[in-house]
Amino acid sequence: MATDAQASVARADIVSCATLATSPVVRRDWLRPGTHLDLIGSFTPQIQEADPACFEGARVWVDTQEASAKAGDLLRAFEAVALAPSSIAGDLALLCRQGTVGRGTPEERTVFRPSRRSKTSRLQCSFIASSPSRNTDPASAA
Repeated sequence: MATDAQASVARADIVSCATLATSPVVRRDWLRPGTHLDLIGSFTPQIQEADPACFEGARVWVDTQEASAKAGDLLRAFEAVALAPSSIAGDLALLCRQGTVGRGTPEERTVFRPSRRSKTSRLQCSFIASSPSRNTDPASAA
């Protein structure tokens, strides 16, 4: 278990939070380019694991559109104007479709925010984080 959150986050490619925190435990300035942030604990409006700035400039995915109305992290980011609801890249169903780009570049930060506790969040996180290696050329799809 990590004892220094800032140092651990700064070294990580994937940061997964599963807390009941009501104030941020992850800060934007701790995240490196290309980091994936998985926020599986924030499933009510009162819970917040990430600083709203974590969403700025990141490609944000949700498991269902329900997350926009229920997840404290998203609600705080909307209030801080760090993220607009229309800026959410899409839901898990869209992400899993062939040809969908989960991450535009290896340096792009991504965030996955489920609307409720998700048993498959680790799998979803891995899928999003590994998507740069997926073939994104629509002409090559068979």
